[in-house]
Amino acid sequence: MQRVENFDGTIIMATNLKNNIDEAFVRRFQLMINFPIPDKHTRFRLWSNLLENTFPLHKDVDLVQIAENYKLTGGTMKNAFRSLLLELYDKPVQNRIIRQEDLQRVIDFEYSKNGVHSFKRKF
Repeated sequence: MQRVENFDGTIIMATNLKNNIDEAFVRRFQLMINFPIPDKHTRFRLWSNLLENTFPLHKDVDLVQIAENYKLTGGTMKNAFRSLLLELYDKPVQNRIIRQEDLQRVIDFEYSKNGVHSFKRKF
């Protein structure tokens, strides 16, 4: 905190753990900007933009459903996208197709990094 107070320049900090920051430290900020989780329409556009011009989408891919069911930040979506691309690049060229189950798996992995797990019911 003392280093921040003694610094004459501009400091930009980012966190997704605002509640863990000491109040005395927060009072020293001149400006705080909150970036909420994108709504489902924005998430749909983000997924569409991430996936365009990459690999073909299988007919089972439903980005509306993905955007509706997975409330993710843009950064988390990008991490899932990168994981998906790495998986696809490991496949033979003819098998490099984006499938719904693959997209859901990488998203579930991103959720699990934050302690959130999804379970599929088997009837």
